[in-house]
Parts: sequence; structure tokens; C-alpha cells
Amino acid sequence: MEYDVSQSILKQLVTKLRPAKEDTIKRPEILEDPEIPKINAPLPVFVQQAAAAKTIGILSRESNEIAEKLIQLRVTHNLLYSMGNMDYADSQRQSSISLEYLCRTFPIVDEHVREAMGENLYDMFMSNPEALYMTMNHVQADVLVSNKVNIPKLVETVD
Repeated sequence: MEYDVSQSILKQLVTKLRPAKEDTIKRPEILEDPEIPKINAPLPVFVQQAAAAKTIGILSRESNEIAEKLIQLRVTHNLLYSMGNMDYADSQRQSSISLEYLCRTFPIVDEHVREAMGENLYDMFMSNPEALYMTMNHVQADVLVSNKVNIPKLVETVD
């Protein structure tokens, strides 16, 4: 018996980039224990978000076919969203790195990202995606979180 689970896995990876609101509000019980000193640990959903963004980048570099499937699953929209996560820098960094690869590989992604970000933020992003999170302000993060990018069909790639 053979099952093709790749589409389900890709879909779940894209979903992890945008955690449900209730998952970002509740904190693990251990972090609420009055006996334990207060630590500002990242929520598990943010760690998952960063891991999903990194995995998406790795898979996209391995295969243009997988990258195209991810784009059809709205990965561009969700990577932009997680780039705007001011609560967890690693999510911003990993999402930025993965999205930069997609922008350089697929002109249609680049076009939509440029339009969604605006020229200034786009230039900052493309010049240094790894460090964008350090220079981004709250207004720029809001632009990323509220993006409406939707790429219906993928037609061209740069080899």
C-alpha cells in the first residue's frame, strides 16, 4: 500500500507559519507557575513557526517542483505574515531567508512581494534578509502581517 503524504506535509508546514490566535495567547502552565522565576520563553508555536519557515526554505532549494507546490499553498502570504512576528526574531529571520530564495527564483513571487512590502521595505529585505528583523519597525511588521498576497498560478522560474 502506498500513500502520498507529501501534499499533506507541505500544507501543514505552510499552516504552521500562521498559528491560530488561541495558540499565541495561551502559555504553557510551567511558565505561569509562581514558584518559578519569570522567564520570557518563546511560545512553542513560535518555535514551530521558525522551524517550518526553515524547512520550507530547505525544501524549496532542493526542488523547484516542491517550491511551486508551496507557492500554490500560499506560502508567500504566510512567510510574509511570519516575517512580521515581532514576538520571535527567529521566525522573522528564517521566514525572510526562505522568502528571499523564492523571490530570486520565481519572478511572480518577487513581483507580489515587492507590491505587498512597498519599495523601501522591499529594498531593505532584498539587501539583507538575514538582518531585516533587526531594523524593521512596528509599522513595517504590521504591513507584513496584514498582507493579502495570493498567487493563483505559477508560470515562470529563473534557472
